[in-house]
Amino acid sequence: MKLTDSRFFPPDTLDFGQPLALIGDCHQRMENHCDLLRQIADRLENGGLGLEDATSAQGIHKYFSKYAPLHQQDEEESLFPRLVRQSLKLAEIVHRLKGDHQQQDQLWRELGPQLARINSVQEIAPFVTLCNRFCDALTAHQRDEDENLLLIAQHIFSSREFATIGAEMAARRGKR
Repeated sequence: MKLTDSRFFPPDTLDFGQPLALIGDCHQRMENHCDLLRQIADRLENGGLGLEDATSAQGIHKYFSKYAPLHQQDEEESLFPRLVRQSLKLAEIVHRLKGDHQQQDQLWRELGPQLARINSVQEIAPFVTLCNRFCDALTAHQRDEDENLLLIAQHIFSSREFATIGAEMAARRGKR
């Protein structure tokens, strides 16, 4: 599986005029990376990795080390603060989602260094368990966001707020 297409990494040009669509696209890329990570973990557990697996592991590591933190900043610095002002219910959801981010960060701090040197993993069963815990946490979090936040945000933000959110996202990536 090649990691060079838009299923895995954002294209060079992004439409920041549609910030929620970008967030949704990022969720899909994370899911694609998790699917690939689970496949790699399964192969490692069942006999070993090929050269393509090691290359894919490096791509996954790059994505979750470089692009996923930007995504999290987009949510925590641009989207969440605007949502918490809307209602107590949304504030509760945002609080829960921020807790998810902390859990994901902790799991990544454990998983990332091992993934970066996938061919040196000695304790295979704990590594596989960690991969699954990370991906399960990420999938549940994204489902929660998609179902409980992004649909609501689509309807409550003005076009001006969307433009501001998009501009903030672009600035984080050094774009205008």
